[in-house]
Amino acid sequence: VIKIVLGKSNVQNGLQMIFRYFQDPLLNKQLFYMILDEVLLQLFPELQAHFEKANIRLP
Repeated sequence: VIKIVLGKSNVQNGLQMIFRYFQDPLLNKQLFYMILDEVLLQLFPELQAHFEKANIRLP
């Protein structure tokens, strides 16, 4: 369905761009830390209050 709406070449170009982004070590590291933050907040909701008290901004 997406290929029909956007066109095959647009979909291929978009997927190649996303693939290139995932080859960047710095972006992968940042993505890992963001996911880790979310997992920790789900496992330990009391951390949210600690972050707010310490004025730490989360994504």
